[in-house]
Amino acid sequence: MSAARARRLVGLVPQTPADLLYRESARAELAQANAESGTGTTARAALNRLAPGITHPPP
Repeated sequence: MSAARARRLVGLVPQTPADLLYRESARAELAQANAESGTGTTARAALNRLAPGITHPPP
């Protein structure tokens, strides 16, 4: 299975966020995830699908 396919099928939620998060802000982490997803789906779109109605503050 390719790494890209595996990323679409598997999720990871670590006990300690620092084990997975490397950027200076959540916004930067999401931008990197969007760039690397290769799916054309943004983190925002995924959140809207999983938990509709959650809003975020403006940049």
